[in-house]
Amino acid sequence: MSVLFAFSMIATILMNQPTIQPVHSSIRVFDAIPRSNRLLINFSAGCGYWTYYLGIAKFIQDNYDLDEVDFVGTSAGAFPSSLLSFRVPIGDIFCLLHQHLDRCRTKVFGVFGYWNISYRRAILDLCRHFDVKPRRNNYIGVSILTPTGFRKLYFDCGASHETVATSIIASCWIPIITAPVIQPLLRIGNYYYGDGFWSGKDKSNHEKQLVIYPNCFGRLPLYTYWLWLGENYHMKMFNSGYEDAAKNRHVFDEFFFHDTIS
Repeated sequence: MSVLFAFSMIATILMNQPTIQPVHSSIRVFDAIPRSNRLLINFSAGCGYWTYYLGIAKFIQDNYDLDEVDFVGTSAGAFPSSLLSFRVPIGDIFCLLHQHLDRCRTKVFGVFGYWNISYRRAILDLCRHFDVKPRRNNYIGVSILTPTGFRKLYFDCGASHETVATSIIASCWIPIITAPVIQPLLRIGNYYYGDGFWSGKDKSNHEKQLVIYPNCFGRLPLYTYWLWLGENYHMKMFNSGYEDAAKNRHVFDEFFFHDTIS
């Protein structure tokens, strides 16, 4: 892994014409998760669990009032947390996601080196289609490169569709796999960023935090961590996430309706 990081640093610094040019003018950066509300919903990293998470997010969206909730998402969790914050109807987004999967399938190497190129386009298409208005109570976990290694920071999503896309893809920027091959780390301003998973767990000062993470409702097979491209597979994962959330409704009821601090 250290060899991969070393390659990432050297290749990114030497690269003068990156494949993806990030838009970041209105993105705010935080050392810790800001608190605007009492409650925090946290979608953690999960790689291929992104559509499983979407099913859980759909259940939350269908059943609970989110007006007084902050959101944070990391890597695979950045997209579902953002959809909840921006009030995007999750059941209506799959046509655009299928287009993303279709684009990846046309590439000889599939997701390798291409995922975030197509993912950024899908996020922009979705934002425009639903006329998304970014909200400032949604935060994205990223890892900033420092002289001593990677450290956790949080972006908000800025004020434009382009900054939304920058924040979300920065959080799942994995060399060779999701990142463009010649852009292993994402340069934003004078700093370099990678997948938010690399810099560890989140710390929150919210009164109550609900963390959604892989296997939080039961252990799924290891292959579910991979970024598969089959549409039927992802619909199955989405439905499984929704069903597992429904079976564990008491977890969400306790979070939203009970005053005890967790």
